Amino acid sequence: MSSIDETAYPRLREEVSPQELEQLYTPSPKERRFVAETYRRASPQIFLMLQLKLLQRLGYSVPPASIPLGIVAHICRKLKLSRPNREALIRYDESGEKTRHLRFVLQLLSLRAIEGDGDIWLRERALEAARTKQELPDIINFLLEELVKKSYVLPGFSILDRLACTLLAYILPGKQRSPVLTALQQS
Repeated sequence: MSSIDETAYPRLREEVSPQELEQLYTPSPKERRFVAETYRRASPQIFLMLQLKLLQRLGYSVPPASIPLGIVAHICRKLKLSRPNREALIRYDESGEKTRHLRFVLQLLSLRAIEGDGDIWLRERALEAARTKQELPDIINFLLEELVKKSYVLPGFSILDRLACTLLAYILPGKQRSPVLTALQQS
């Protein structure tokens, strides 16, 4: 298995600089309009904007309760709305509202989930990468690039890691295996 730190897989950091908050998490006028036209109440506006900014930044959805409070506070400050507490974020995560918001955001960002043909496409790309690359992080990084080019939501890191590992093991029986893959298969 590969370490997420060895790849370009995007992840949330607990500490975000003021410059990063401003640059990455400040809602644009278009995004503010979208949220205001979709919901009138403050709470759904905040949750929708959180989904939008995080999906935009990471390429995948995260549980709202795992979003660093600095990011939540920044977005709320920019919207001039009160910050929800941790319990409200947890309740939202368990509600159907989150799923509805995610559909709105995917449509706005022109992103799509990997389903059906997309799953087959991803396996084909992984097989292609496994034929030309020997290291798991290289295969995962190739898959990330391909997913972004095709406007797919990124699957979880463990899914990409398992796929890359499985196909690399399939492709490499006659080739020289990397020490990492050899150790992985012996464990």
